[in-house]
Amino acid sequence: MPVWLIGVPLSLGTLTGFGYLISYVGAFVSVVLTLLLVLLTTEGWWPLLGVIVVYVGVHALEGFYLTPRILGDRLELHPMVVIIGLILAGSAFGILGIVLALPVLAVLKVWLEVLLEPYLQSLAAQQPITATDARDLASLPDG
Repeated sequence: MPVWLIGVPLSLGTLTGFGYLISYVGAFVSVVLTLLLVLLTTEGWWPLLGVIVVYVGVHALEGFYLTPRILGDRLELHPMVVIIGLILAGSAFGILGIVLALPVLAVLKVWLEVLLEPYLQSLAAQQPITATDARDLASLPDG
């Protein structure tokens, strides 16, 4: 977290970084601690507003850009699929849905690949039938 840019001690920024290892709870605790420290040690609202802007900016960057790109690359899923999966699972099942959304998407992707593999490897999927092929097939005797 670049909170040192707005005057927050580097040790609290480091603590904030480690807080992100614990999803949601760590981030919440680190935001509260940082806001309390800034509120108690500085004068005026600008440092407090700066902390809020930094946290919102970093969360937006991490949630809407970095996480979908990194997880999408690892799972070989499109970033939009990752975002939509997280949003749908979160709205349907809450925090548990958010935690389980990506493993479920990965399992569904593997199942679809296994189910579609015979079709994709078949000649019909690799090479479409032309009009000439259709006439040749129609001219074969029934047998």
